[in-house]
Amino acid sequence: MQKRAILIGVNGLIGSHLLDFLIQSDYKEIHLLLRREILISNTKITQRIVDFNRPETWEDVFEDCDHVYCSIGTTRKKTPDLNDYRKIDFDIPVNTIKAAEKYGAEAYMLVSSVGADSASKNFYLKIKGEVEDVLKDAQIPIKASFQPSLLLGERKEKRFGEWLARKIMPIFNFIIPAAYKAIQAKEVAQAMVKASQTQKTSFRIYQYNEMKTLNKTI
Repeated sequence: MQKRAILIGVNGLIGSHLLDFLIQSDYKEIHLLLRREILISNTKITQRIVDFNRPETWEDVFEDCDHVYCSIGTTRKKTPDLNDYRKIDFDIPVNTIKAAEKYGAEAYMLVSSVGADSASKNFYLKIKGEVEDVLKDAQIPIKASFQPSLLLGERKEKRFGEWLARKIMPIFNFIIPAAYKAIQAKEVAQAMVKASQTQKTSFRIYQYNEMKTLNKTI
């Protein structure tokens, strides 16, 4: 039976690749939750323009949904106010996890970060860890957190720090622990779709090696 998917965060680097993989897959419907409409034409896709601060106005889209993919996130440069930052990186994924749980979704695939830890003193990693804790406890049969380090790929906006890291990291690649190696955003997206189809355990964390191994089975 063909299934329905929901994607949150299509405008990001991983999200754009996720959309491509979802379109290529056998999903019969792909629902995008967005703050602004995007230019795309595909019979599988339905765009739902939402106010993420009011989940009661959009959570009904999760009814009869099978798989949820969340790749939403921001940066301190885009969102310097920490309260606004938390609304995006914590409130949105947590509210969509709760909606997926409420309406009986089969799987929830989350983009997190290597080093995510709710006990961390780092604001960014603490939030990522807190979201993972909520997902782990949610009554959803299949749940996974994907923890990439530096993401490779062509972004719409240029980030000097990432550009510099992409130049430097290959030189020291042989001494970098596997979990912290840079990975193509496309590979993360590919692994997320694969995991939603094949994962047997209730909750799993995928880092560099696990994502690479999963993609080799495709």
